[in-house]
Amino acid sequence: MRRPLVLLLIIFLASPAHALHFENWIRGYVGREWVSGEYLISVDDEIVVAGTTTDTSSGGWGVFVMKLDREGNVEWSKVWEAKNDVDSITGVAIDSEGRIYVAGILIDGKSQKDGFIIAFSPEGYLLWQKLIKTDKDDFLSSIAVGNDGLYVAGSSKGLEFRTGTVASAFLAKFDAGGNLVWAKAYENGYYTTFGSIALLGNRVFVLGRIAIPGECDVLRARLWLLRLSSEGNIELQRTTRALSAKTLLSFNGSLLGAAGSTLFVIDEEGNVKWARNLKVHLYSVSASGKGLAVTTDEGELLLLTPDGKPLRGVKLSFYPYTGGESITNAVWVDDQVIAVGTYLLDDYDKLLVLKLPPNFPYGDMIRPLGEVESSPVELEDLGAPEVEVRDAKDVLQVLDCNGAVVEWAPEAVWIYPWARLEVIVPSFGAFVKLKSKHYSVDFAPDHSVNLTVLPDTYNISVTPQIPGSFKLQEFNTTVSINPGDELVLYVDFETGKAYLRKVNENTTTPQTSTEGTTSTISKTESRTTGSTARSEGTSSTPSEKSTKDGGICGPVAIIAVALLPLLRKR
Repeated sequence: MRRPLVLLLIIFLASPAHALHFENWIRGYVGREWVSGEYLISVDDEIVVAGTTTDTSSGGWGVFVMKLDREGNVEWSKVWEAKNDVDSITGVAIDSEGRIYVAGILIDGKSQKDGFIIAFSPEGYLLWQKLIKTDKDDFLSSIAVGNDGLYVAGSSKGLEFRTGTVASAFLAKFDAGGNLVWAKAYENGYYTTFGSIALLGNRVFVLGRIAIPGECDVLRARLWLLRLSSEGNIELQRTTRALSAKTLLSFNGSLLGAAGSTLFVIDEEGNVKWARNLKVHLYSVSASGKGLAVTTDEGELLLLTPDGKPLRGVKLSFYPYTGGESITNAVWVDDQVIAVGTYLLDDYDKLLVLKLPPNFPYGDMIRPLGEVESSPVELEDLGAPEVEVRDAKDVLQVLDCNGAVVEWAPEAVWIYPWARLEVIVPSFGAFVKLKSKHYSVDFAPDHSVNLTVLPDTYNISVTPQIPGSFKLQEFNTTVSINPGDELVLYVDFETGKAYLRKVNENTTTPQTSTEGTTSTISKTESRTTGSTARSEGTSSTPSEKSTKDGGICGPVAIIAVALLPLLRKR
């Protein structure tokens, strides 16, 4: 029995380490088609990400839900596809048992919209799926889960209890099994809509908009806050000037709201504790004990103090390798900021997830924002409007949906920590081309250039920039560049040699270039040149928890040789 155990030990020690471990990272998740990351929730040591994708069997829009560990490794990933296209997802919630709920909107061939809810187990299995509809357009805008059930809010054009109604807000409560407990409509004979729900104790708070008949049109509807009982009865109402309702969430025993460019905190009685106006358009807001994480309509990420004062911000730019970088949702937990978004690759949006320290490792591709203006603002209380609450359980249909869930396996690629490649051409200018499966970039350094390189396996080619009789007509090699690598490519057209040096490693590998000339990849100690310094503001090589990929070398080979005698024993 000893021989198999020893063999397994040698195989284990000799195998490459497939996982690279970094404290801070940005990773892309590349599917075949469009993938748009929209929501993120961090629970304990896991990250739940959700969004929309056309990476479906039909090519139509569906929903993806993915669970990651804190290092960005995929634990499971699923795609839900219904008969009709998914227009958007509008909320994600996780209950105390780890069940995941996603709310959104479907659109059929006649452009009619209906709401949907899908529920997953903590392991990614579909538990149930529901369709919420009337005979007209219905919109789900938010979802929240508490100890006593699941709440969804939205608006409907089919809940017309009074003539002249443009749309009516509604709130529905479900149990954990997806059974409708009650549904109520809140209407004033003109226009009401709910935008976001928050639970505080056994009370439900809703942020929406209401247009008062004879006062204003729908575009100038007031911002509307309601406090409801767990049965949906109105306990308190407040309105203020016209603002678009974005977010409402519980925060340190109070409620944090976002509307337009305004952040505010109110207590359970609707009293404003503070309100600040930011000179940006808010897209999403989250809160923790550390502070607030805000994303903007421009895809930027801002961190704020708990009282809404800007600390610092960041904007991603992966040029010239990719484009379209945008952060859509973020949370600030412990000493990390975790965020989700998209970037453009091969003309398709791809999923982007990042985990970075709150002081941000600014550099070529993680760029600091300038100072964001912020100022206190008054939210005038315009009083409680007249609203009727009606039972909508018989009007709002809740049907079983017929969607299907399949496994989804996007390719995970590293983006940050990126690598550094310095190209030194001492004699003549040159064209340099880096081409990989995912990225491609061309440049023409006159003497030397420092590049930030996204990790991948690249074909690196170098050709003279001007005609001439050079011994090396073209240098061409393929090399795997891992996150955190620092390399120097030294090309000498006069001697006909090229060297690719990986900093601080001591192995040498010969390589043959095209045109019959010889080049050498020499991984030796770091060379000191006047151009090896990093660009100002860029971060140093990130610390790793374990070594990078490698085969049998050094201590592994010694252990293997030492154990060989045991193989001869029976």
